[in-house]
Amino acid sequence: MNNTLKLFLFGFAIAASSPLIAKAQTTFDYSYTFADGFIASGTLAGTQSGEYVDNVSDVTVNFNGTPITGSVFPQNDGPSGWAAGSIVSFDFSLCNFLFGNFDFATDTGSPPEDEWFLIIPNGNGTSDCEAYRQNLPDHFDEAGFQSNWSLVAVPEPATLAWGGLGGFLAIGGLIRRK
Repeated sequence: MNNTLKLFLFGFAIAASSPLIAKAQTTFDYSYTFADGFIASGTLAGTQSGEYVDNVSDVTVNFNGTPITGSVFPQNDGPSGWAAGSIVSFDFSLCNFLFGNFDFATDTGSPPEDEWFLIIPNGNGTSDCEAYRQNLPDHFDEAGFQSNWSLVAVPEPATLAWGGLGGFLAIGGLIRRK
């Protein structure tokens, strides 16, 4: 096998393996736009598994660009009430999470009047979406819509670098071959 073909195959292998290298935690941007234009958005880290993002951590929440205060706890509305962990999906109807600056699993009684963003199933085959902040003039709550939900993986710099390197090597191999 000549050197040009080896270079091309090596570059192709690097480019093809870059998604595998980055299979660990990935950063995702999410946002939901309420009917009146209010936007809840932020980032989270997790591992994509089909339609879901597993092992959600490092969550941030912004209301119209302003971050909520304190640590953010990812939680879900389970059969026994709020529990640690969250169910985040690219499909809005599969989401079941509350990102808030308090921990429902350890805080008993009514929720404190703090800050949270949630998307939970409402039992009618649709999901409810809610954003709350003490000093907001309104409490945003509505039956949610898929078209208002966005969850997108943010490419990591290492993934882009490996993919770019592999692409350059593959193109270099083709140019050199000609």
